[in-house]
Parts: sequence; structure tokens; C-alpha cells
Amino acid sequence: MVNVEKLQDKIISNPTKIGQIVEALGFPGVKDRGNYYAMRNPDGDNPNAITILKSNLVFHNYTRGKQGNIFTLVMDTKNYSFPQALEWICDILGENKNGLDKKIESPFGGFYKIFCHTNKTYPELSVKTYDEKVLKAFLKDQTKL
Repeated sequence: MVNVEKLQDKIISNPTKIGQIVEALGFPGVKDRGNYYAMRNPDGDNPNAITILKSNLVFHNYTRGKQGNIFTLVMDTKNYSFPQALEWICDILGENKNGLDKKIESPFGGFYKIFCHTNKTYPELSVKTYDEKVLKAFLKDQTKL
């Protein structure tokens, strides 16, 4: 998975990337206003309807009552999940996704991995799964008690 902090820091350190992202999203009239970018909605005429702050990537859509950050803007506009939005942004900016990978660290040093239902090292700790028919029969028996 792409490391959000690294990607965010890359965009903040090079604010022209914000312009690349919103233009690729199809927002017309993108203007650099110093501390922020301003643009209009694709179907609107207010040139300052949407602003994105360069310092923290927070956006406000004043005419639609929406707010968030550049990632949520991509998610809303493209109807993407969060990971899809990160991947799309990397593609638009030409960023190497592998260079932005985040190592996933398991809680408690991975201690609970031994309790995984696919545990081959410690089969006695594996979580058993039952067919739904067996469970329904068991539940019917329990209601008679």
C-alpha cells in the first residue's frame, strides 16, 4: 500500500502537483492564488468555488458544501476507494508506487498471527469454520432449551 504521509509530503513540497491532480480530475479554470489553488466546479461558473490549501492539501467546495483533503476530493470525484485514489494520484504524478510503499507492521509484533485460521505451523490453534447448514441446525436445537 502507498504510504499516505510520503505522498502527501511530496505533494506539499511541490505544490504544482496539486494543479496536475485537479486538472486531471477535470476541474476547469485552475488558478494558483499564492497560498492556495482555486477552481470552479465542472458544471459551475464560480471561479473560486473550490479551494485547496498548499500547506496541508485541505479543500473546501463552498458552493457544494463539501470539504476534506485532496485524497477525499479524488475519491468523491472519481468514485474511488481510498487505496484506488492513492494509486490514481501516483499514476497522474508519475510517482513510483514502490518507492512510496509502507511496510505493514502487525500489532504486538505479529503475536496473534499464530491464531489465524490458515495456520499451518500450529494447526491446533487454527480457527475452525463450519458449514452454514450445521450452524443453523445447532441454533434450532438451542432454541428448544
